[in-house]
Amino acid sequence: MGTGSGGGTWLVTDTNRQLTLHNRSGRPLFLALCGGRDTSSVGWRHLYDGQSHTVAIAVPRNGTETVYFYARTADGRWARGGVEKFYVAQPRGDDTVREGFTFQVRNARTLSPSLVAGAGELRVVGGEGIPMTGDVSYRIA
Repeated sequence: MGTGSGGGTWLVTDTNRQLTLHNRSGRPLFLALCGGRDTSSVGWRHLYDGQSHTVAIAVPRNGTETVYFYARTADGRWARGGVEKFYVAQPRGDDTVREGFTFQVRNARTLSPSLVAGAGELRVVGGEGIPMTGDVSYRIA
């Protein structure tokens, strides 16, 4: 997921844990993640069915970090998430996400989010939490 433009470490701090997301949904998905001390959100990572992607998640050395994910199809007709709300960026005037559309939102879990990279309209989605107590492999079905 990187900083919205490719690989690298996402939300660097004390120590990094590996989060591997596996798309087993039967459809191509776009993923957004949210976490870190400033509750940044980044997206959209495109994963075809059967594809996996690994990102480094910063975790305090003597603690845990919860990362929230939201997955959706390009047209938004199918989505997977949860109840933890955070802001993402969607294309202006169109709900369709296309490969190459990326964003970064700072303070994504607050009432004062700020779009710091990318373009589009800020929208709230519901994320599903993944506790990062170590390296985690997570299947999206």
